[in-house]
Amino acid sequence: MELRGIMKWSYEVMEFITRVVYVQFLWIISLIPGLLLFGIAPATVAAYKVAANWATGKGDLSILKTFFSQYKNNFIRSNILFLPLLAISNVLYINFRYAMQIDGLLFYGIIVASTVALALLILTILYALPLYVLKELPLKNYYKTALLLSFHRPIHTFAMVLVAYTIYQLIMLIPGLLPILPIGLFIFISSKIASDAISRSDTTKKNAGILKEEIA
Repeated sequence: MELRGIMKWSYEVMEFITRVVYVQFLWIISLIPGLLLFGIAPATVAAYKVAANWATGKGDLSILKTFFSQYKNNFIRSNILFLPLLAISNVLYINFRYAMQIDGLLFYGIIVASTVALALLILTILYALPLYVLKELPLKNYYKTALLLSFHRPIHTFAMVLVAYTIYQLIMLIPGLLPILPIGLFIFISSKIASDAISRSDTTKKNAGILKEEIA
C-alpha cells in the first residue's frame, strides 16, 4: 500500500530519526578500537559517507557495511587530516588559558589573535571532513579548500553554524538526547549542506571556465 500525505511524512521522519540514532551508535562504539582519540576522525568520515550515500539516493546500501568499510579504509589517512586540527585547537586552548592570567595589551592581543584563529579553525573543520568524503584531493589541500569554500558559500556556512547552535541548544534543553542524537543529526544535515555548497562551487568554476574559453 502506498503511503500518502501525513502517513508518508511520518514514515520519512521516523526513518530519518532511526538512521541518525543508528549512525550515532556506530560512531560511539567505533571510538573504542581507535582508543577514543584516534577513532574520532575515521568514525566521522564513515558517518559522513553513510549520510552522503543517503543524500544521493543510495540509502538502500547497508549502513553497517558502509560504515565499517569506510572506517577501516580511512583510518590512517583521516587521522593524518584530523590530528593537526586537533593540535591547533589545543594550542588555542592553551593561549586562552594563558591570556586569563595576564592583563594589558598582551591580553587583548592574545585574545583577538586566538579568537580569529579559532573562527578560521571552526570554518575549516565544518567543511574538511565532508570534502574528504566527497572530493579526492591531496591531504594538504583539504584545509585550504575547506576554508575557501566557507567564505565562497557564506549562506551554506551560516546554515551549518546555525544547525550546530540549534542542536547545542536542544541538548542543553534535553540532556538525555546527548548519547543518541546530536552527532548523527549534525552529520546528516551538514553533509547535505556541504554537498550542495561543493556542487554549486563546482558549477560556478565550470561556468567560469566556459566563459573564459568563449572570451578567448
